[in-house]
Amino acid sequence: MEGEQVLLKVSPMKGVTRFGKQGKLSPRYICSFEVLKSVGEITYELSLPPGLSGVHPIFHVCM
Repeated sequence: MEGEQVLLKVSPMKGVTRFGKQGKLSPRYICSFEVLKSVGEITYELSLPPGLSGVHPIFHVCM
């Protein structure tokens, strides 16, 4: 999984309504991000851009 590109789902995040997108609807997924490393069995650290510096880079994976 390390080095692969994944999509980040943002629709269930509270307080996050837009990611630089104009229009009425917010996106469910934003861009693809590289997986830097596996932190646990189902948690991964992603390489996030500077624009998302306020977001913690470790995510739980749900398939």
